[in-house]
Amino acid sequence: MSGRACHVLASDRAFWGRGVATEALSAFLCLEPIRPLHAGVAKHNVASIRVLQKCGFKFSPSVEEASNDADASHVLLTLTD
Repeated sequence: MSGRACHVLASDRAFWGRGVATEALSAFLCLEPIRPLHAGVAKHNVASIRVLQKCGFKFSPSVEEASNDADASHVLLTLTD
């Protein structure tokens, strides 16, 4: 990986569940040609995981290994195309 970008979206709860994060990520992905893209997200953050999945991210193969680690607090998702 030649570079690293970090984005955290923590908008007002009034916008949760309205598709704002999915729309924003979709727009970003149209502009960003680099693949693969990787996203680390807290295991308990089901909503963020769902946003990533709706935008084409899939759990990385190493997710099974991480899920066996009791101390693992995050999972990795990857977008390849």
